[in-house]
Amino acid sequence: MHSKFFRFHSFLDKKNYIKSFGSKAFICKDGIENSFYFDNLIFTLLANFKLIRRLLRLNRSTIKKLDNGSLLIIYNFKLLIWKKNELIKKIQFPFTRSIHNETISIHGSEIVVGEYGNSNNNFSVGVYISSDFGETWSKRDLMKKGIVRNILSVKYDSYKSAYWVFFGQSKNESRIIVYNKKWQKLKIIGENHFNFRAISSLFFKNHVLWFMNNPNGNSFVIKYDRDSELLQKGFEFPGPVWYSFSSDNRYFLSTASEENTVDKVYLLSSLDGEKWDVISSYQKDRFNKKYFLYGLLSFPDQVIKNDKIMVYAEAIKKFDGKMLYAKI
Repeated sequence: MHSKFFRFHSFLDKKNYIKSFGSKAFICKDGIENSFYFDNLIFTLLANFKLIRRLLRLNRSTIKKLDNGSLLIIYNFKLLIWKKNELIKKIQFPFTRSIHNETISIHGSEIVVGEYGNSNNNFSVGVYISSDFGETWSKRDLMKKGIVRNILSVKYDSYKSAYWVFFGQSKNESRIIVYNKKWQKLKIIGENHFNFRAISSLFFKNHVLWFMNNPNGNSFVIKYDRDSELLQKGFEFPGPVWYSFSSDNRYFLSTASEENTVDKVYLLSSLDGEKWDVISSYQKDRFNKKYFLYGLLSFPDQVIKNDKIMVYAEAIKKFDGKMLYAKI
């Protein structure tokens, strides 16, 4: 197993981190590393082969450390809790194989996981909810079968104590809906347009920003004024926006190289979420996007030091499966 293929989920320093490879997790605290398998060993063995790893999404795990010290793990259609060296399966998802950071909201002991993936209109679509650090779970359906195929993002709005849910696979499925903490619908921000298809967003006292993920055209910053409820289209990105990360009032995001977009992936930064600068760009590799992954850059939880940010590259020329530092 080559270290370059490790996916870091959090990185404080060389002595404190969480990383994974295939179905194996590595937890290091104060320089002491422990490891365990959270799924079948075969997935880790097969992950050593690049095309198999990418075709079967074998390195697509999400691991989050909760405030009570336990770990939340989502991988291969399962949600698990690792606590006191015991691994407990909590949920078997019907169509959600994996998620990204934006599809999960963790607010203290409260966890909300949106149903990502493609339901093929065979299932209702909603969220899984826990209020006790993942010990117990309930399901809340938000959309009946046939309306939308998935949830792209779930974000907690601490200014209004509400959840924003971003839906949509296609233009007609794209929508943003706000729910209270009892999951009663408060407001439909917008629907049936790529203006309302987003994975990443930011919340401020007087406004909300989201960053369009338009797989067939141009993507922009959309600014929503809380008082007037007016929308303003701003900065144009060089591709559809996927992942984001915030640290010390500085914001970062990455665009993706999707099937109908450019063959480059861009890393950008901002001080206000509205005006963005390109830090670097990367070439998508030669393998088919549909079957062997879009070109992507994702962010582990991290403490930024020495003006460098850590990113994980997938389907990017020369860097596929590698963690790398970008100068900011």
